[in-house]
Amino acid sequence: MTEDAPVVRRPSWLRRTWNKYALIIVGNIVFFALMYWFTYRPHNAESRGGEFLSLAQQQETDGRLQAAEVLYGKVVQDYGETKAGVVAMRRLPEVRAASEKATHAAAAEQLPPELELAKMLKAPPAWFMARLLAGQHAKVAKVDRPRYFEALDGYLRIAFERGEIDHGRVHKEAAFAHEALRARYLGLHANCAVEADWMYDDVRIRNNNLFAWSKAVIEVEVRQGDNVEKDSQRFDSVRPGQELAIAELRISSDGGPVHCKVRVVSEQGEVRFEQRL
Repeated sequence: MTEDAPVVRRPSWLRRTWNKYALIIVGNIVFFALMYWFTYRPHNAESRGGEFLSLAQQQETDGRLQAAEVLYGKVVQDYGETKAGVVAMRRLPEVRAASEKATHAAAAEQLPPELELAKMLKAPPAWFMARLLAGQHAKVAKVDRPRYFEALDGYLRIAFERGEIDHGRVHKEAAFAHEALRARYLGLHANCAVEADWMYDDVRIRNNNLFAWSKAVIEVEVRQGDNVEKDSQRFDSVRPGQELAIAELRISSDGGPVHCKVRVVSEQGEVRFEQRL
């Protein structure tokens, strides 16, 4: 009795097909996957540029203009050929201008260096405020000038009265370098007035400055018609607002106008003027 011969089984049709076409199938899958990747998936530059653009727009919306400016600049520089780059190139100049404007506005609102607390506590308060106001003279609108000078006059008057300053200190202060401030606060100012008396009327000169005149010589010539009187006096000090009787003149009610000619010379300067009384 002979043994049965082994049965040889042939591979199934599916297995034979797989063995024959597997490499082709796998290759096609990889090929179509790569083709999809490069054809349908957004390009990496477009994607990254879009991400940076979105972030820049968000920063701009939130008011962080400097951050938005940096991000827009990056999109323009690195992704300028993309759609995001075109948008960023259009937005960048506007954001840059707004950022610069905001920076200047913030700098203007910041306290000047002399407002440091230590310096502020050491400085006489009235003189400190006067210097601060004087430094803002160029920025004051014409309509605000009366109130501005009223405030500055007040602080300087207090500073002079308290002895915080004198004419020399104001003269050296850079904040008072403007011609209008020097004329108002450093030049000599006076006026002439007549005070009636029972026989001879007094011709009086008033110190209209905020500071005192020192070693002052006052010369007066007062005239009514042909009636003329002249006098000159010297004073060691003339206080602010002080009036001094310098000359006498018998004034007639029907004698016509009275003219006063004055010259004041002191260590602080000199002034000449004529006034009709």
